[in-house]
Amino acid sequence: LITGRNTTDRRVIGLYLRSPTDFDILRSQLRDRAPDEYEPLQRLREEAERLHMPLETVSFVTRDPGSDIASTANARGLDMILMGFHKPLLTQSILGGTVNRVFSGADCHVGVFVDRGFRGVRKVLVPHLGSSHDKLALELAGRIGRSSGAHVTVLLVNEPGSSPGNAATAQLISEVFGSTMAEPVVLMTVEDASPVDAVIREAAAHDLMVIGVSEQWGLEMGMFGFRSERIASEAATSMLIVRAGKNIDA
Repeated sequence: LITGRNTTDRRVIGLYLRSPTDFDILRSQLRDRAPDEYEPLQRLREEAERLHMPLETVSFVTRDPGSDIASTANARGLDMILMGFHKPLLTQSILGGTVNRVFSGADCHVGVFVDRGFRGVRKVLVPHLGSSHDKLALELAGRIGRSSGAHVTVLLVNEPGSSPGNAATAQLISEVFGSTMAEPVVLMTVEDASPVDAVIREAAAHDLMVIGVSEQWGLEMGMFGFRSERIASEAATSMLIVRAGKNIDA
């Protein structure tokens, strides 16, 4: 799903990419199908109609879905790519393969939704370390909170005995959310030598975690080490992993 968020040109594009199997090639030679005839796009169309959301659907054959997702978004000047992660977590890193190529090639913001039995949102957790990716996570959490009435908690993890950075984070929360939230945004500060342990622990009490891709969390592209795999495999809640566009300083 590729979305545009400009208020003067708001667009939502459902993108369905197909692999070039022999059967698909033969079928395309026999009849060119309209995009909405593909079952995933039919379901997306039904949901868009339910939400009264304008939707354009696009489908084509690709050998490199990650690169084609990014190039489609770049060519259309869109503001955000939202995609789901469907691979088994034990066999492939979340930020590898197709997702990595989208991150590498897209100029716009990118969000990857990891479904852990998502049934709705009442409590949202946003781990915060101060990067531009974290700011995007805050902004998206605010949108979710405003549209659903969910409670938003911002998690700030400090090293034991270190000086807390509450004031700067509280100022950013005020700038991002202002007085637009139905429920007050809560700033939770914890001390833990392992930020990942703190994130996994606190995430269990929430329906959704919105987390920015950042070196501090061990989730940067190419860094498929112990910390990133622990968040992927042990966090009990659904996640929206976001990376700010290239035009924003990380």
